[in-house]
Amino acid sequence: MTEAQKKTILIVDDHPVFRHGLSALVRAQPDLEVVGEATSLNDAKDKLSAVKPDAVVVDLALGDSSGLELVRHIAANSLEVPSLVVSMHDEALFADRALRTGAAGYLMKSASPDVLLDGIRKVSSGEQVVSEKLSAAWTKGGADPVGKGEDPVARLSTREMEVFELMGRGLRTREISTQLSISVKTVETHQSNTKQKLGLTNATQLLRAALAWQNGIRLDPAHPGNAERTSNA
Repeated sequence: MTEAQKKTILIVDDHPVFRHGLSALVRAQPDLEVVGEATSLNDAKDKLSAVKPDAVVVDLALGDSSGLELVRHIAANSLEVPSLVVSMHDEALFADRALRTGAAGYLMKSASPDVLLDGIRKVSSGEQVVSEKLSAAWTKGGADPVGKGEDPVARLSTREMEVFELMGRGLRTREISTQLSISVKTVETHQSNTKQKLGLTNATQLLRAALAWQNGIRLDPAHPGNAERTSNA
């Protein structure tokens, strides 16, 4: 296969171990080529313009932003570059959000190398990708309704989720306001709504829950404030 026939891939992830590992895996494939790596939203936008890849693999949690912002940027600017979101966060919570935002696929980082490579190949060829487990659940009518054992975070709207995630990454209210281009008052409204939806009583509990969830700890459906009780692992 000639270089011109290879599918070119841009990898966007701020976790160096995973980014370098995935890059090495893709580079070892005769039909795929890594044409760039990025660690932040702005870096990814610059690389998109410079390398014009056939597909983008992007983490959901990206530096001080969300990978969904990159997906939204691609869709809003009609760049016609399919994106595959690869995240540690539960696909049952985020796959549908990612696809509705404009992503071509969603897989979890815990997927096997073969599944990840297959997903990259399919997305770069214009196909939509989710795991077999999630596809089967959607075919049967979706997962159980929120409130019967799922992560309470599923109750949040996409914007509430973005605010919650940025809180977990250490951003203050004004920084979140700047990052998402919304007012401080709007951020505070989303935070208040999130507290109510998660059954939390104060800002300290909300911050603790956001920090725990960002580190891969699933919230206890019965006691969201005690995030340490249940793990995504």
